[in-house]
Amino acid sequence: MTNFEVIMIGSPCIDEYYTLDSPLAMGEKALGAFINNKIGGMISNAAAVIASYGVRTALIDTMNHSNNSNLLIDEMKKLCVDTSMVSYDEGLTDVKCLIFLYKGERSIVVVKNNKTHLAFTPHQEQRIMEAKALYSTIYEMELYDDAPLLLKKARERDVEIVFDVEQGSLSRNKSDFKYLNNASIIFINEGGCDALVSYYGSTVFERIIENGTIIVKTRGAKGCSVMCKDEEDFVSPAFPVERIDTTGAGDTFNSSFLYGILQKWSLKECARFANGAAGRAITFLGAQSGACGLESVKVFIESFNMKEQRKEVRYEKVFYCCIGFDLVCC
Repeated sequence: MTNFEVIMIGSPCIDEYYTLDSPLAMGEKALGAFINNKIGGMISNAAAVIASYGVRTALIDTMNHSNNSNLLIDEMKKLCVDTSMVSYDEGLTDVKCLIFLYKGERSIVVVKNNKTHLAFTPHQEQRIMEAKALYSTIYEMELYDDAPLLLKKARERDVEIVFDVEQGSLSRNKSDFKYLNNASIIFINEGGCDALVSYYGSTVFERIIENGTIIVKTRGAKGCSVMCKDEEDFVSPAFPVERIDTTGAGDTFNSSFLYGILQKWSLKECARFANGAAGRAITFLGAQSGACGLESVKVFIESFNMKEQRKEVRYEKVFYCCIGFDLVCC
C-alpha cells in the first residue's frame, strides 16, 4: 500500500474560458467569445502541480458520475494524482468555473454544487494521518462535520496543515479559527488579507502567527511576503513576465512553496521557487499549466538568474568605465 506524501481535499472542475472586449462591471454588458474548456479547480490545480514534481499526491472529494466528472477523474489520473479516495453521490451537480479574460487579467465565477454534511471514512482518515501534508481551503473543510477534530489529530501527528485562504472561502464568523488555529501554513491573497482584517481586526495576523503558523501573502506582480514567529519577515519579488492567463497562478505558487517545505528548504528558497513556478505558469493558457515538472521550473528560474548576472556585468563595466575618467567641477 502506497503512503501519500500530500492529501488534497477539494473539487476538480471544468474551467470554461471566454475572452472579453471590455472588463466586467456589475450592471454592464460586455462582448466576449468562448475559447475552450480546461481542467481546473483550486485544489486539483495545486494537486497536479505538486504531483508533477514527483510528490505522491492523492485527492479526496465527493463527486457524481457525470461525463464531466469522469473526464476530470481521468485527467487527474493522467497527471499522476491518485483518485482512489474520491467518493460518489449521484445527487450532486457538477462544479465548474466561468473564467473571463481581459488584457492578462481575469474574473472568475465558481458554480458550486450542493455538497454538505460530509464525513471522512476511516480509510481516508488513516491516510491523512500517514501523510506529510494536508492541503485544502476552509470552505472545503467546512463541508466535513468531523473536520475540526481530524485537523487537531493530524497536527498532533506532525502533519503539515496547509490552507489556501481567499475572501470567498472564509465563513465570516469565529468558526474560521477552528481551521486557522490548526494551520501550519496559510497562503492568502490580498483580497483574503483585507477580509480577515475586516472580520477579525488589525491584529489577526499576529494572533495566527503566535500559534506557530507561517503566513505567506501572495501579491501578484509584487511577489509575496512571508511572516512567521521565529524568523524576520521578508518580501520575495515576482518574476517579470508577459501575462497570458493568471488563472491557477496562486495554486501553482502554493503547491510549489509547499514542495520546498517538504524538501526542508529555507523559507526564502521556497518563496523564490514558488514565484518562479507561478511566473512560468502565467505565460500559458490554463489553470494547470503549472503542472510542468521540476526541471521546467528550474530552467525557467535559471534563465532569469543568467539575465540578472548579465545585467550586473554590464553595470560593472559601465562603473569601471566611468571611474576611468577624471571628473572636472566647474
